[in-house]
Amino acid sequence: MTAPGGATCARCGTPVPPGARHCSHCGADVSGQQGAYEYDDMETGRGMRRPVSFHATLLREGSSWRLARLR
Repeated sequence: MTAPGGATCARCGTPVPPGARHCSHCGADVSGQQGAYEYDDMETGRGMRRPVSFHATLLREGSSWRLARLR
């Protein structure tokens, strides 16, 4: 199992920069997508990808940020 270094569009696979709302290649909505989870299917032996999204709540503490909640 591996997690890629950056987010990719679920529709076309184009790398998506952080904070993007739409894919620059196909125009798909990527605002809620933050990456893909890659794994090997044990039955077929093929590599599989599943879109992954999450919601993070950050709190500012002085000059830094703290992760308060992740779901």
